[in-house]
Amino acid sequence: MFLGPVKALFSMDFYAKYIKKSGWLACLFVFYTFIITCVFIALITTATGKARMDAVVDKLASYTPEIVIQNGHAQVNGGLPLTIMPEELEGYQIVFETAADEPVYPTQMETSRTMIKVTQTKVYLNYNGQFQESVLPDNLNLTISPQTLGQNKPKISAFMLYTLTIMMMIAQFLKIPFMILLAFLAAAMLNTYARAAVTAGGLLKLACYLQAPSAVLFLLNYAAPFKLPALMVIYFALYLAYSYFIFAKFIAGGKDA
Repeated sequence: MFLGPVKALFSMDFYAKYIKKSGWLACLFVFYTFIITCVFIALITTATGKARMDAVVDKLASYTPEIVIQNGHAQVNGGLPLTIMPEELEGYQIVFETAADEPVYPTQMETSRTMIKVTQTKVYLNYNGQFQESVLPDNLNLTISPQTLGQNKPKISAFMLYTLTIMMMIAQFLKIPFMILLAFLAAAMLNTYARAAVTAGGLLKLACYLQAPSAVLFLLNYAAPFKLPALMVIYFALYLAYSYFIFAKFIAGGKDA
């Protein structure tokens, strides 16, 4: 099992052997593959992400005005309204109105295409249909400026890399059930087409073991500078291809699962 994820990439005999074993072993295999994937996510993020995070901090510094927060009260641009429209936000804007503290509502922000609005004591976020209101803590004293961002760029970049790594790991964990279902559907289709007579339990275990090749595809795509389009379709095609060769092996050997 230690080399199981490697064998699952090229050995159809691996599937023929382990599909007959306990379902708990298949679950353990999925968890083991997830841990290996997380290790590679951390390595790839560390190797390729620092330059990108540094560029993000530099871009952020170029857009950020001086923000002074004293005792939970923000002041930007001397209290005069300030609107920033970074091209990366594709038409959305960031608004500072720190002389006032009137409540802001989701419809207002959506109508004005405002993603972030900062008032005297509150920060409003409107993104992807989600609205969030945050109150600045009364004991918060902070100054943010392009200069402070530049001076703290290594720390900020490191924090962003850490956050990105954790988010990618969580995303991988959350998508496991969906990927197993996708692999199960692909295997079930090929099972019917090839008349391999594999049981539903065998198909589910097969779907678990197929997470190894899909993990490799994810890592290659994650490390590549250009991302594959329609990745879910490619995953499904990958599962179909593996199922075809696995069932061909079963039929050739006269095996049932």
